[in-house]
Amino acid sequence: MIDELYGASSIVERLQHSGAWYRAVEVEWVYVDRARPIAPYPTLIADYHRLGDSERIRAEQYMDELFTAAEFELLRRHFADRLGLVVHMGVIPIPMLAEPEPGLFMANPAQHMLEVDQGGKAGWYTLADPDAALLPFRVAAWYHVGRCAVEGSA
Repeated sequence: MIDELYGASSIVERLQHSGAWYRAVEVEWVYVDRARPIAPYPTLIADYHRLGDSERIRAEQYMDELFTAAEFELLRRHFADRLGLVVHMGVIPIPMLAEPEPGLFMANPAQHMLEVDQGGKAGWYTLADPDAALLPFRVAAWYHVGRCAVEGSA
């Protein structure tokens, strides 16, 4: 039984968004197009059967974006060896409460986060990595520059 999954993030020293360059932007790595769930969703999501249809779909998508311990380690080593990029680990205890209290939904997939961005401060980070095919799975990253310093500003 799985008792935790992992989120992955990195700091990108310089990132362009909407024509401006931002410094020290955190990007959140996600597993892309997982073919099968890591485990049955009701075992990953504690309140699975209480969620409405749209919340259940979002929670399933969120779980599909997370990494197992072995996947995280492959990602961490690949990025360190090929790109010199540090990947930080976030631990998600399983089963996870998607909605720990009314009005607070914790299992939001990347695409949802970009869709609800009202200020135009979020986007997808594309990695120019010709060695990406060496990973046995596809990854992408999303970011939000709302609190990041714009290059050239004080």
